[in-house]
Order: sequence, then structure tokens, then C-alpha cells
Amino acid sequence: MSTLISQGLLSPHSKVLRTGSDVWHNISQDEDLRLLLAVDASQKQNGETSNSDEEAAPELAGSNFALFVEFQSDSRSKLHDAIRQLGPAKEMANNFWVLNCALSAGAVRNALVPYLGNGDTLFVIDASHNKTAWFNFGPEADAKIRQVWVKD
Repeated sequence: MSTLISQGLLSPHSKVLRTGSDVWHNISQDEDLRLLLAVDASQKQNGETSNSDEEAAPELAGSNFALFVEFQSDSRSKLHDAIRQLGPAKEMANNFWVLNCALSAGAVRNALVPYLGNGDTLFVIDASHNKTAWFNFGPEADAKIRQVWVKD
């Protein structure tokens, strides 16, 4: 865990599950892991680095997003450019991107909607904060999403 924390792959709002428990909680709520975060912050403040041979992850400031788009128009290239303007992004599969940026799920949706065509749909997941936002799904799909997506 300390290696993951030192590489920036875990943060205070990352979810963890203790062995024998069935409740997920933030690292900042776990006494032992919270201490690891404090030690890591202290080491960084003092200019210390980890002894890991692995390449460190880039410093990213913001939330991690998954973006799913279904295109009915030819807006793909414009949307791709718009996603990259929001922050570091990678297309993982056809119509699926991962993104890191400092916006909320709703703000990401709002920033991308102008680049979508009339029949295109967009689903945004803020994996860092367990939030979602979507566009152009219609009232039936909207109701289904709200029934399934459980918020903290």
C-alpha cells in the first residue's frame, strides 16, 4: 500500500475494503492507512523519494473519469479533441475514454455537450467521487440510472 500511495495511485478519497469487512470506506477514514498517507506527505515535503524501482506515476491533480459515448453523428473527432483539452486523456476502446481533470462530472458533461451531435449519447463517471452525469438518454433511461446508481 505504501508503494501505491508514494506513486500517487491512492489518495485520501480512494476506497478500501478491510479483510473480513463488507464495508468500503475512504483511506482517510482508516487509521492505519491514514498514517501511511501522513508519512508519504512528510517524505515528499522533506524531498525524500521512494526506493521503488518502478517508474512513478505522473502527478495528476483532479478526478478520474470514465467517458462512454455512442455516436449517431460524425462528431467523433471534435469530441476527441474536446476531451483532450480537459486534461490528460486516453482512448481505451472505441467510444470509451479515461480522463483526469479538476472538473465535476456535471461540468465535464457540460463541456462536452456542445461537441455532440443530435442523436449522440454521453455517460460520464467520476470514479474518484462516485458521481455520474449523462446526456441525451431520455426520461426512461434517466429513471433506470437513478434506480441503479447508489451514492455514498
